[in-house]
Amino acid sequence: MIDVEKIFYNDTNVFTIFVLEQRFVVGRGHEYLSKFINTQHFFDSERKIKKFLHKIMDKIQGGVTPVANSVSNIITGNYVTSIAEIITSLCKLFTVTEHQAAGPDVIDPIIIQEGEITKKSLNKIINIHKDSILRPAIIVLLKDNDFERAKELLSECPTGINIKMIRNGGEEITYKVINCGAEDVNSFIEAYSEQCYSTCSNTKLEILTGSEWINNPIVSEFSPILFRYRANLLMDKKEEILPLLNKTLQRITLYSTQNENDNILLRNMECVARLYRVFCNDSGGADIVEAHNLATLLNNEILLAQVYKCADLIPNCSLIEKACLYDKAYDIFKKNNMEDHAIYTKNNMLIEQFYTDKVSADKFYDMSVEAINNVPGMVGLTHIFNNVGVAYLYCGRSTEAVEIFNQGLEYAKYQNRIVQKLALESNKMMAESYSFCHIDENRIRLFMRQLFDSMGIDCLPFLSADYMLNVLSIAYRQNVSFGMELVNTFPAERLINASFSRNLLCASYRILQMKYLSSIYGDKFPLTNICSIPKIPDTTMGKRKEFILKYGYNLFDFSTWM
Repeated sequence: MIDVEKIFYNDTNVFTIFVLEQRFVVGRGHEYLSKFINTQHFFDSERKIKKFLHKIMDKIQGGVTPVANSVSNIITGNYVTSIAEIITSLCKLFTVTEHQAAGPDVIDPIIIQEGEITKKSLNKIINIHKDSILRPAIIVLLKDNDFERAKELLSECPTGINIKMIRNGGEEITYKVINCGAEDVNSFIEAYSEQCYSTCSNTKLEILTGSEWINNPIVSEFSPILFRYRANLLMDKKEEILPLLNKTLQRITLYSTQNENDNILLRNMECVARLYRVFCNDSGGADIVEAHNLATLLNNEILLAQVYKCADLIPNCSLIEKACLYDKAYDIFKKNNMEDHAIYTKNNMLIEQFYTDKVSADKFYDMSVEAINNVPGMVGLTHIFNNVGVAYLYCGRSTEAVEIFNQGLEYAKYQNRIVQKLALESNKMMAESYSFCHIDENRIRLFMRQLFDSMGIDCLPFLSADYMLNVLSIAYRQNVSFGMELVNTFPAERLINASFSRNLLCASYRILQMKYLSSIYGDKFPLTNICSIPKIPDTTMGKRKEFILKYGYNLFDFSTWM
């Protein structure tokens, strides 16, 4: 039994579903599996698993958009008499966020007896647990010994997860899921309503165009596509959808109609599409201005709140003006029972403190408590914990900062959270260095390997360049020769050049940090001289600037526009 139990170990790098042939269930695994029969861990009926799912969804969706209900109302045409209601529902659906099973409701293991359990319920169970901090072992007991059929049964699981199929004789076959998306628009909408965003993200666009799933042609033509783009953004496929999004936005702006209600719907969808493009580009530009104008013209408070949540991207917006917009957004989201967006807005509002001379770490901590209590399944908790830790460090509370960074790392330990993990780990090392702790050189080397192997040069270089420079700053502080070794071993010059050419977001702080390192280490830090550094205005300010000038550390924080 001990050997069998060891089989169901979930690697932190990739989520694994364990599939057992019937011969294993009645043979080698019988003693282990039988002890779970008639317990909360064992699901052998659709009624039981639906009750379990309902309990989880009630927990994680208590303060967020009721996706399933909103989708159902639109599809069935329940809102045909009220343009205001359909617009409100669509705006909420276009801005949904991911949520995962959390807290005491997560049980481990989850054992599912195939038979009465539907493919839909099985897929949903897997989706809401794949990013859970308490990621359980999910074990599927086949009704036969057919692994080829099992692949089809699990074909709507999130792309990239492993299926480990186990024979009674000990043979193990590992299969990586490639989700090909929904087969038709109704299946797509159903997947969206069940928060199966991987399926939505991989659905072919041609399936979603021209489908008459509601009486209104505007809603029919553009809503499924915008749902799909939202799913793409949630799956971090920005670059993939940007050219498609550009074409869709052009179609929306050129669409001609004489119907007033249809025109209102079009302008709402244009506003949403422009906000999507802001997220894709990680910059406001003309899109955030136009989105603000459209939301104001339409007097749509949810769209206005989404714009206000990105106040730091609105050009020529003072700190006082930003604070006012954040407050308005927070109140709107709270009023509309969108607690996740309210938390993300508060996060963006508090981050503005980093660009002033005073930071209240306690306010950041209170925000994290609010997030855990009100939205326990929020996937963005990694960002929240990261920023709380940064606030503590800016206030000189390095021990508390390390503790918070460790909490955040628990939420970012899986491979699909590598961006967050690297940010937290580099910030944690800076907090330790701040406290005069020696950072093991192999730990730094490993970080650099993971950074370049996981993100490379082309994946968000404006983020990874900051991670790298912070770790280099630590290395140089401890041992100049070691710092030079890292610069010569890894393609640091290429990464920095890519960071400036791809996106100038927060570039002034990167340039300031490089100048600091050059002023301390001279030619032994060659990157400032050999890299192509753009000539841009110095916009550095506040605690973030102060920390660079004092210690050479450019603490990384996350805005939560999504």
